[in-house]
Amino acid sequence: MYRLAQISALIGASILFLQPVWAARFPWLEHRFGLDKLLRFHRWTGIIGYSLVLLHGSLMLIYFGQFGWESIWTILSTP
Repeated sequence: MYRLAQISALIGASILFLQPVWAARFPWLEHRFGLDKLLRFHRWTGIIGYSLVLLHGSLMLIYFGQFGWESIWTILSTP
């Protein structure tokens, strides 16, 4: 579950990082795909990326809840 939480955070953050590219209206992207398709893609990737980041937080809370809250400080304090 911990690994799934990490993967969902990585993919979600990567998708959200690319969001400005989809909405920037670069001429080469806009001519190729059209503004309507780009903005629709921007909307759905934003929803998916945000959902993955929320899934990450939920999975981490479930994971740490299994071991008690003391394990959070143990993991965070190890180098």
